[in-house]
Amino acid sequence: MPRVMRRPALLAAALLVADGLLYLGLRVSDTRRIFYDRSDVDPHRLQYWAANGFDAGLGWDLGTGSRDRLGAMPHRAYRQRDRYKIKAFGDSFTFGSDVAAGENWTAVIEGVTGWECLNYGVPGYGTDQAYLKYRRTSVPTEYTILGIQQENIARVVNIYRAFYMEDWGPPKPRFFLDGEGLRLEPNPIGKAEDARRLLDRAFVEGLRRLDYWPRYNEEVLGAPRRLQWPAAWTILGHAPFFAGRAWLEFRVRQWPNYEDEVRRYRHHHLYDESSEAFQILSRVVDEFVRLCRRRGEKPLVLVFPLQHTVDLMKTYGRSVYGPLVRRLAQNRIPHIDFGPVFVREHYVEYYLGYNGHLSAAGNERVAREVIHFLGRPE
Repeated sequence: MPRVMRRPALLAAALLVADGLLYLGLRVSDTRRIFYDRSDVDPHRLQYWAANGFDAGLGWDLGTGSRDRLGAMPHRAYRQRDRYKIKAFGDSFTFGSDVAAGENWTAVIEGVTGWECLNYGVPGYGTDQAYLKYRRTSVPTEYTILGIQQENIARVVNIYRAFYMEDWGPPKPRFFLDGEGLRLEPNPIGKAEDARRLLDRAFVEGLRRLDYWPRYNEEVLGAPRRLQWPAAWTILGHAPFFAGRAWLEFRVRQWPNYEDEVRRYRHHHLYDESSEAFQILSRVVDEFVRLCRRRGEKPLVLVFPLQHTVDLMKTYGRSVYGPLVRRLAQNRIPHIDFGPVFVREHYVEYYLGYNGHLSAAGNERVAREVIHFLGRPE
């Protein structure tokens, strides 16, 4: 190679290597906080969902082999009764993800009290899906529990999990505000055989208008949709987002304060009482309570905090999801907020990893609090 061309070639090679390293670095970083679109999905994964977990009304549900004759998680064989003690709906914090079946809080309640505690939790559910599942579950109980993990507020304005969660997930129905009530937008995949429509880019693009998160990520945060090659172009094209993110992380480490800590997690802003998400979540809870009372059942709402939020409560004495708890109290909806419960104790052992699911100890603590609450005289 002529000497005159050698230097540009070496520079080009160095830039190529540097961009490759940058690309790899972004790939292994906390991509959930950077790139929001996970809609590129393998056909085999679609087929698995369609064959094993698809539910036209809910988006997904536990497979039939994971449910007993009452439709609940099979803790034990239940005798036929006119009315059982408890049934519970919610996401993975209700289901008991990452602990043994006998260690989730519903099973612990059964073991300690002998009460039947039917578990209808499903990993990944939003509070809207939990309510819809309750709406079609006719098994009568004295108490019906709705578990709300604090991040669930982000899911009630999400119709395609691939636009929000850290990994691909299927579409779901969602509610929209409609006057003083709610309007249900059905699951965009109405039949299992239509799952392959999610491979159609035009169809997926059409879902974006029904989902809060693409608009928020692009118009409010200026975040990139996907990591693209060259990586430097991705960063330069969204320079304000990357600079703002870096500056936020620097401030949190150098001058920690409540407001910056809250900004690190995208769903926290939804607890503004004027937000669409907060209004939808509030109305879903109201509908849950009304349905309970029409059925002659006593409602109970459990609010599960993430570990980061309990840290903030301990350090600053403030709760991210405080507006939800205040509203429950104002409307006299029976509830247990586990933030104040955990913050007084050695709560680190209640979680499996930072901001992870509840551990066996955490599930046992939840069970004890529920037993105490339900055992109190009314």
